[in-house]
Amino acid sequence: MKRSKSGLPFLPWFPARFMSSTRGWSVTARGVCRELLDCQWEMGSLPANAAELRKLIGATHAEWKCWADLVETKFPKDADGRRRNPTLEEHRAKSLRVRECNRAGAVKTNAKRYGPNVVPFQSGGNRNEP
Repeated sequence: MKRSKSGLPFLPWFPARFMSSTRGWSVTARGVCRELLDCQWEMGSLPANAAELRKLIGATHAEWKCWADLVETKFPKDADGRRRNPTLEEHRAKSLRVRECNRAGAVKTNAKRYGPNVVPFQSGGNRNEP
């Protein structure tokens, strides 16, 4: 499986939260929003230009009509001029903290099991090489 550019293997997903924050939207508008969330997770941020966003997710002009009225408010521009959904960035920060805790625990466990001078496993390498 190809790893995401974000380095995080999965996006935490809370269907009830998504549905409550998009209640009354068309299925197309929810689909546009979800596609953009997935792109932001992978890319880290989104371009500010609406035409670039539409092209990024492969939406038709008709499908994109919901952008300005509904979806755009979910992806405000940050100080750097890129778009980010703030809730997704909270999930990213939490996922990074969990990953670092897991990594630290693995290092500690491996040091107990194999000794402190063992090089962690890397693809194509021998984990017992110094």
